[in-house]
Amino acid sequence: MEEQHSEQFKEYIAKADGLLRQRKYPEAAMLLKRVAALFPHVAYAHYLLGIARMKWGLLFLAQQSLEKADELLPNHSEHLRSMGWLKVLLGNLEEGRKYLREAISRDLTNPNAYMDLAMSYFHYFDFAEGHKWLDIAKSLAPNNPLIQEQESIAKEVEQDFSHYSSKQLEKMRTEKLDPDIQREFRVSLVEHAMNDKHEVSKEEILEIEEEFRLQGIRGTLARSA
Repeated sequence: MEEQHSEQFKEYIAKADGLLRQRKYPEAAMLLKRVAALFPHVAYAHYLLGIARMKWGLLFLAQQSLEKADELLPNHSEHLRSMGWLKVLLGNLEEGRKYLREAISRDLTNPNAYMDLAMSYFHYFDFAEGHKWLDIAKSLAPNNPLIQEQESIAKEVEQDFSHYSSKQLEKMRTEKLDPDIQREFRVSLVEHAMNDKHEVSKEEILEIEEEFRLQGIRGTLARSA
């Protein structure tokens, strides 16, 4: 029976991975929600659900999933890295960077943790600190497409904002962390993920409504399916 469940789990994960690679984040998240219910004691199911929810923009629900994964398999470097980046997306910079540094300390050879830490600085206009961590990521994986993509984003951000004074950058950093701005950002993440969908399922709508409830946003979405 365990072997049968193992094969079933692998099939589900392969399908979910395919959806994630196609950037079909809502579909991947809904599939992985079922997988996590079928395999509640498997940390990877909750971890991957957290990743899918994060990419969908459901950050509060993603946090629940990643916390469950870490409960089942404590202090795994990838759990820490993902939680760190999630905290950065939520505007909890110091907490997020603490998670990312812990992930690095547990796996010194993972370039993605260095990259995430670097981008946490670039997105908040600390370019010198960002370069320090990005250079390490590049040295570990110079041909990694994801790191090359993030380096391009970092260069673009630096080019757009490096002419501002330190005082101006600090003001923009404070404004970016304003709770109202953060709330608008989180809503925009969900909207962006749904833009390419011709039809939103009832289950997806309920998931979004639960996310908004956790965020303290009232109201319901019109049913489109």
